[in-house]
Formats: sequence, C-alpha cells, structure tokens
Amino acid sequence: MPTIEKLYYTIGEVADQLSIKASQLRHWETEIDVLKPKKNRHGNRAYTKEDIETVRLIQYYIEQGYRLDGVNRRVSQHKKPALKKIEMVDKLKRIRAFLISLRSE
Repeated sequence: MPTIEKLYYTIGEVADQLSIKASQLRHWETEIDVLKPKKNRHGNRAYTKEDIETVRLIQYYIEQGYRLDGVNRRVSQHKKPALKKIEMVDKLKRIRAFLISLRSE
C-alpha cells in the first residue's frame, strides 16, 4: 500500500523536525523574503516541503556565519545549488554515522 505524504506541516512539526524553536521560525518569516508559509483563516501556518527546504537553507547559511540580511540575499539568489550541497552533506553525515556504528560492532 503506498504511503500518503502530508502536503502541509504545522509550525510545531517543522520546528521539531529541524530542531529549532517555533519563535525562531516566526522571526525568520519577517526577515527572509522567500519564507512565506500559507496561513489558514485562523492564522495557523501551513508549511509545504518547499518551505521546509527554505528553512533548511536558512539554517545552513546561518551555520556558515551569515547574518540574516546576507541569508536573505543568498536564499533568494542561490537556492538550488545550495540545496544540493545540503543534501550531499546530510547523506555524508548518515554514511558517517553508519560507518561509526559498524566500527563499534
């Protein structure tokens, strides 16, 4: 049976998934032009997978030492190449964790 994927995620789910605070996500929405999750009539945010990729990209640039104004420029200009780099780093981290677990066995 095929797995049904969610189309939208709450701010709490995104915050938990990426290990950040919901308040930080709300702040980034005000500072980063391309991060604009949809809101329902009650004002609850609904993040798409693309929004989550944008948040991961913001995290990456902040970890690299960029300030939010620099992050804002880079996210809007260089999104696709940076996302590929983040995917590669994530894969390498998983491989490293796997190799470490093998070594400990």
